[in-house]
Amino acid sequence: MHRPLSLSIRAAAALFVLTLALPALARPGGDDDRGDGPWPQQECLSGAGKTACGYDCVSAYGDVLCASVPWGACKAAYGKIWCGPENTRLDRRAQRRWRRIPKAECVSGHGSVACGWGCVIGSGGPACSPAPGGVCESAYGKTECSAAGAVNGVTPECKAAYGEIACGFGCVAAYGEVRCAKYPDGVCAESYGKVVCSDGGGGRRAPQQECKSAYGKTACGYSCVAAYGDVRCASDPSGRCVAAHGTITCSD
Repeated sequence: MHRPLSLSIRAAAALFVLTLALPALARPGGDDDRGDGPWPQQECLSGAGKTACGYDCVSAYGDVLCASVPWGACKAAYGKIWCGPENTRLDRRAQRRWRRIPKAECVSGHGSVACGWGCVIGSGGPACSPAPGGVCESAYGKTECSAAGAVNGVTPECKAAYGEIACGFGCVAAYGEVRCAKYPDGVCAESYGKVVCSDGGGGRRAPQQECKSAYGKTACGYSCVAAYGDVRCASDPSGRCVAAHGTITCSD
């Protein structure tokens, strides 16, 4: 007599537990958007009759300055205080996960200061990448830095050859030139006497692009097709290229 009622209670309880668990199950593993909580408490520093509040504050040369973000840095050199990077290319989601952003640095040389990541001091002065995990290299009297930093464990590189420098991803040096893709999902290829690159989109889950060479041409992107003396690729990951009726048609 009591067994059907007991089963109904158990079923209702199981449904209740499943309802509570669904939001957590729907969220991709390891992709917690809740962030790392509020930014750390700022500091305030006073000197020379002035007070400033922020991060990594410095007092020098009759002035006081602080960085505006937890990963920022400040340095006193050449009669003034420099703080940065102020133009950090981080979206709101990345900024919410501020504990995972490596602290920037400021370096000085040749009368100037640069703040950022992967900094180097070349013959023309210091330079830093504006992106966490970015890299820089100095050669041939020039300095170049990557525009993007490490993404999903893939780190940028710099390549120097033929008197040129390029920084980014999938760098290729050939035929007297050096080129790199801007983002990790981009790609570069050497063929027919030149280097061709596609920068990619830079998304965290963007699929890797490809390059295809044929008929003296090279194209890079997605779903590349070579036919009828032509080579074409879609520019969007969901795009597709099809060869038919003597032509290649790509949808993006």
